[in-house]
Amino acid sequence: MNTQVLTILNAEEMLTKMVSVIEGISTEFPRIKEEYEQALLVLRRELGDEKIKPFLDAINRRCEADLLFCGNLGYQSNLKNFRDPIARTFMDVDFEEYLRVEVLQRMPQRQEAEAEIDAFYHSLSDEQKGVYDAVSSYLVSLELDLTKLAHYAGFMFANNMLKYTEPGYVPNYVLTLHYQSFMEKWFGVKLDLCLETDKQAEVLSA
Repeated sequence: MNTQVLTILNAEEMLTKMVSVIEGISTEFPRIKEEYEQALLVLRRELGDEKIKPFLDAINRRCEADLLFCGNLGYQSNLKNFRDPIARTFMDVDFEEYLRVEVLQRMPQRQEAEAEIDAFYHSLSDEQKGVYDAVSSYLVSLELDLTKLAHYAGFMFANNMLKYTEPGYVPNYVLTLHYQSFMEKWFGVKLDLCLETDKQAEVLSA
């Protein structure tokens, strides 16, 4: 058994890895992140650590909620396709539908974190709100990419994990390749496929 499949990371570690991946594959994100970090320096200098630390914790909790929710959706989408292969897949609908954005926004952990972020913003002066624009841009960019990447990672993880938990499971390599191509077009880079390539070739040439 590939022990890498069973590597367990906590939500904070997973988020750090995902942000690192986004930073490496997105052309715009590094600039947005740099401007975010510069804005935080200004706000930290004016407001102090006592007010900034809870705010950063709320950002992390919101992102962790997005990551876990969408990652699980990707995993479940893979399993659902195996159990009902002729049903319509998530690839047949738009982002907001297959990521269940409306449901995600109502999840308790996310709602709580979002309320704290909103309260922080409304506590700022007009001048500080101008600085906050860079923070807002970072959060929007991270939300767009993180939810998609988390779903993709959950789906790909299921390709490896479900063979140990779902009797008779075989990955749908055609759907996997389609999903990979879709994500590569979105991010504009080549993504690792996380597949056993010999089996993939076998299936596709059959």
